[in-house]
Amino acid sequence: MARAARAACALGVLLEINAQSDRLDLTDIHVKMARETGARFVVSTDAHRVAEPDFMRYGVDQARRGWCTAADVANTRSLEKLRRLLEKRPRVAPVVRLARPSAPRPAATRASGGAGLRALSTR
Repeated sequence: MARAARAACALGVLLEINAQSDRLDLTDIHVKMARETGARFVVSTDAHRVAEPDFMRYGVDQARRGWCTAADVANTRSLEKLRRLLEKRPRVAPVVRLARPSAPRPAATRASGGAGLRALSTR
């Protein structure tokens, strides 16, 4: 996670604090560590239903537990300031390798075309 946070910071990429209760991907510990590297965040509800914008409080709580202030979270800004922040980002990001390349997948796995994943999603 530290390498991902440093890369996000270097590239001007905003890290998402997803407020869905079952998707709190960045733990408070990850948020604090990323914040200490200089990374910035957005808090998102990832809403797919009318009631889900109410989940925002969970994302805000996660950001607060990670010691974020409003200055660390891009979508606390006015629209004008948010647009300026986004305009500063590089248009084309350089390639950043976050992990060592893994061994090639066996031919049988590649040939399945993801059928295993589709089967899992229907259960």
